[in-house]
Amino acid sequence: MRNIGVLAHVDAGKTSITEKILFLAGLRNREGRVDEGTTMTDYLSVEKRHGITIKSAAVRFTWKNTAIHLIDTPGHVDFGIEVERALRILDGAVIALCAVSGVQARTEVIVKACIARSLPRLYFINKMDRSGADFNGVVENLAADLEPRAAAIQYPIYEGREWKGVYDLIAEEPCFLDGPDEGSPMYDFQPTPEIQAHRDRLVEKIAEGDEQIFALYAQDEEIPRILLNEALARAVKTGRLIPVLCGSAFADSTIALLLNHIVSLLPSPAEAAVPENLKGENPEAQTLRPGDERLSAFVFKTLGDGLGDVVAWTRIWTGVLKAGKKYFDARSGKDVLVKNIFGILADQLINLESAGAGEVVALRASRLEPGASLCQRGQPVLFEILETPESVVSQVIEPSSAQEMSGLRKALETLAVEDGSLEVSEERETGRFIICGQGELHLDIIAERLKREYGLSVRVGNPKINCKERPLAKAQVRERFDRDFGGERVRTEVEVRLEPKANGELLLQVAESLRVPAHYLALWWILSLPLPVLARTENWR
Repeated sequence: MRNIGVLAHVDAGKTSITEKILFLAGLRNREGRVDEGTTMTDYLSVEKRHGITIKSAAVRFTWKNTAIHLIDTPGHVDFGIEVERALRILDGAVIALCAVSGVQARTEVIVKACIARSLPRLYFINKMDRSGADFNGVVENLAADLEPRAAAIQYPIYEGREWKGVYDLIAEEPCFLDGPDEGSPMYDFQPTPEIQAHRDRLVEKIAEGDEQIFALYAQDEEIPRILLNEALARAVKTGRLIPVLCGSAFADSTIALLLNHIVSLLPSPAEAAVPENLKGENPEAQTLRPGDERLSAFVFKTLGDGLGDVVAWTRIWTGVLKAGKKYFDARSGKDVLVKNIFGILADQLINLESAGAGEVVALRASRLEPGASLCQRGQPVLFEILETPESVVSQVIEPSSAQEMSGLRKALETLAVEDGSLEVSEERETGRFIICGQGELHLDIIAERLKREYGLSVRVGNPKINCKERPLAKAQVRERFDRDFGGERVRTEVEVRLEPKANGELLLQVAESLRVPAHYLALWWILSLPLPVLARTENWR
């Protein structure tokens, strides 16, 4: 079994990767497309309309005889709480990067969160079929800015300037998008000196921290591929190496290879660390280990079921949960009757009698809140609390008529149960509600869901900013752009300096050195921003 999440900056192709995975795993007869609104994991009408993920979606499938629970998470910062809560229950992560845009602002936040939790992860450089894809540049930036232990385990294959496939540096085998024609230079492919150099570097990195591989490497002996794979898996699970793959969400062969590496490199629940138990009656109760028979389960997300109960997404760390039984919630100090247990398949629920360690399931109960720690009475297990981010923007919302007041109140209560970053308060004297969230898009989506999903006619006020960022330190970055567009060479260089002033104002200086017509300046800004140095979180409050 594997419990993984797919994480990315918005528009890196994360949902397209997930949809291709589901197609290859046999869950769908036809792969879903974001642009067509046919995705399985983006099932809300607002997600289909906007083409972005708003809520995390869970699916389960089998690949190479291995059960996989996959969480597809939002990429937009306004829905970051979905990512933070998913990270609490994952054993591994796939972080998608765009081969053109590379490391982006949201990527940095995601990676730091993974590092803080020592979460084993691998990178998939997506969109290798796009013009301007730069595998080497993305890997170099990733290693320089975020992941010094990043190691490419695949390398792109080109015929001229056309991307043809990937070369597996461990197996020493090419994988083509389409089978090469006989007589083509690709037909009898031999690795280029550049590919061979990358393989040599990879083997050296693996050998540096593995005694068995180092002994063979030092003697200049041939290292069996199976031993290299096993050593790489050990390095990934301990965080010593972070593998980097590449491909396209629209290329079956590269996503199949990604799935193979998820199974072979990322840890199973039996290998992953169980979170610390913060509550126990004796020292023995403080430590949980994989395979422990006593129950420990963590609720990380809740949804309303429309019938007065909640559906609680839950990760079982140890033990077994059974439907129709009562369990103790160490967070609230109350007993909870688990009425039903379901396997999660996007917006579908599959009825289960029981679920065991490692599974991600949905529980129907009368009361459960995110952060609940389920266990047996007398064997208390309490996991780390879920943090709720401070709201940054607020907005007045009110019904168009008095008849819709109770419907609006109930709908907002339901949405607040589903979304931990949404705060709702009511002004009973005026009949208005104040909703607070993580950004204007967040609140726009709430208003749209009220209209589309609940059939309510509402009026909204102008957003009011509750929290503004300000720079704490100077930052300076110089970026150079040099690329061919339609046969015309575009070269430009921009330096940006940001400095806080004593009166709280912001000084922003931009100096550009243009060697092209001025109308390319807008193009430069679109392609280069957000600038990574200026986006570093430690520079802001």
